[in-house]
Amino acid sequence: MRVLDFGRLESADLGPSPSFFDPKYFEKTGRQEFLRYLHNEITAPVNPGNQRSYLITQVIAEYLATHYVPRFDGVIFKSMQKEGGQNLVLFSHVACEATPMTWPVSGGYYVRGRKASDARRIEYVNGSLIKHTIKGVVFGTDEYVLPETLPVAVPQPVFDF
Repeated sequence: MRVLDFGRLESADLGPSPSFFDPKYFEKTGRQEFLRYLHNEITAPVNPGNQRSYLITQVIAEYLATHYVPRFDGVIFKSMQKEGGQNLVLFSHVACEATPMTWPVSGGYYVRGRKASDARRIEYVNGSLIKHTIKGVVFGTDEYVLPETLPVAVPQPVFDF
């Protein structure tokens, strides 16, 4: 089974940190930032009225499941519901019925379910599906008292060359 773990991808070692003077500095550091951004986008909860934000996740999943070669069977990403938790999403092509069903069609047979020539798949066992409903999310806040006075300007040193 091939799954893309966004958490591991985000923290992947892309080699030594480039020098700020490297002409490709922003290109090299941008990759890591992009992977972080992508992981956060996929992880972000979809709020009512903002279902369009789900499109980013859907497009990425569709690409990985159907267009990337070799294709992925699913993705792993961090959970927003449980700190330190992860979500595993498997794409539809890895699931099949436990017992194949066949029926005749013009000049042959149609097979629904696992075929002998298929790659390994996850087999659905009837009655094993469990739905988890999230009934609430706990939000935490930190209080910070803002000072009533204006910040004092700190003089900066002047360098003459």
